[in-house]
Amino acid sequence: MFALSYQALDAEQRLVFRRISLHTGMEFGPHAVAALTGLSLAATERALEQLLTRHLLTEPAPHRFTLHDLLRRYARSLIDEEETEHDSRAALERLAAFYTSAADRADRLVHPYRSRTSPDSAEWTTLPEFEDVHAAQHWLDGESGNLSDTLDWFIRNGSERQLALAVHVLTGLLDMRGHPAATEPLLRRAVDHWAAVGDRGARARALLDLGVAHGHHSRYEEAIAAEREALELARALGDPELEIECVNQICIPLWQTGQYELMRDLQKQILDSLLQIGDRLQTARSYNILGVTHLHLSEIDSARQYFDRALTEFTSINNERGIFSTLNNMAELATRTGDWKGAEQAYRKAISLALRRSDKRELETLRMNLANALIGLGETDEALSLSQHSLDFFRAVGDRRREAIALNRIGRAHRSAGRSEQAIPLHVAALALARRINAAGEVVDAAHDAALAHMDTGRTAQALAYAKESCQMSMRIGAHAEADRASRIITVLQGSRREGAG
Repeated sequence: MFALSYQALDAEQRLVFRRISLHTGMEFGPHAVAALTGLSLAATERALEQLLTRHLLTEPAPHRFTLHDLLRRYARSLIDEEETEHDSRAALERLAAFYTSAADRADRLVHPYRSRTSPDSAEWTTLPEFEDVHAAQHWLDGESGNLSDTLDWFIRNGSERQLALAVHVLTGLLDMRGHPAATEPLLRRAVDHWAAVGDRGARARALLDLGVAHGHHSRYEEAIAAEREALELARALGDPELEIECVNQICIPLWQTGQYELMRDLQKQILDSLLQIGDRLQTARSYNILGVTHLHLSEIDSARQYFDRALTEFTSINNERGIFSTLNNMAELATRTGDWKGAEQAYRKAISLALRRSDKRELETLRMNLANALIGLGETDEALSLSQHSLDFFRAVGDRRREAIALNRIGRAHRSAGRSEQAIPLHVAALALARRINAAGEVVDAAHDAALAHMDTGRTAQALAYAKESCQMSMRIGAHAEADRASRIITVLQGSRREGAG
């Protein structure tokens, strides 16, 4: 039966039918089929329509096709009969190159600030066009399985150059896999390849990718080391665009380890250059990072001014990621000044924007932060639900810093609901994790919350020890408001101990 249907096809339709069997993913689009066959997109689409008409193909969604398992096996047998191994290899190379090039085009819209090492040209095939960042993000999400297969193909069959380029383009996909034992060796291979061939710019960008992965897996000292090496290469090359991105990336683990003054100094060094060259996106990013720095240094007015500038710039260039990132930071400022309702509104607005991008890490971070505002408003049930969902996600992707934050949020929600006994082990677990990864800000918060929960349950000695730890870490990183907060608890606890002794 299959043979009769196949014989009724013309040459192009037969080629399309056979080559589809080489596609490892269950679903595929016309552009991928065009890459497999070497036909034009128009000719490919005509052939696909005929295969649909003859029930040799199904279309579960517009422009998304599948091949039944029995038909796939039959088509694959035809490959073995009618084509050479060289033909199949060439088709798979074109497919892998297509997915890498298309992903690069999409990622440039989704992450416009990244410093890029461009993949090798794929002029032989037509790439999809993306109307805006949302279309690009939608394509990346829909093709994530095929992109993962592409990366695996390069690991098994590609050259070191091909793999290094694919790893750079697909670093976001690697990040979401969440397994450092699998992803970091690939990132290191990319660094080593560019070092071996003497491409210092590509090596610096690969080091940035590696540093981001280290940061997401809470290995901050390694992240700083990789990004500092990238920064030195950028300065040696005299590449200001690359240098700016290196500074921005190194500021993230500096923030996570409480090195706020160094962050501020680095950002102020590049801000003057950004203002001179008129790069509004990078200027907005610098304003936002400076706002975070001043916020953690308890310089509230300065933080607010920088966030306002960042939001104005991001809005003027319609950069949604920057807008919701700044809204998140403005909401954090609101929580520090006791404006819980204002914080909730800012977080919910940020979430509504983040939902359009489908970046799960960013979305779960916002939801976890919203939980903190809800705790302040006494809405503990929703806060618990959000925090538990975030905890499960961050554990799954190996983000231990955010895992610690989520644990502490759950503890806060229980304590707010009058369940301090349940809160204690959560705060203690969050603190132990934060200590282990040297996440200074999280040590400050978890130790503070552990002190409060122990106070509630009459464990004065333990509460005093945790309050002192929070105070000492706060002073070490220059978090003055947090140090004052802990000092007030210490004063109360020491007073109660004297009264008890008397």
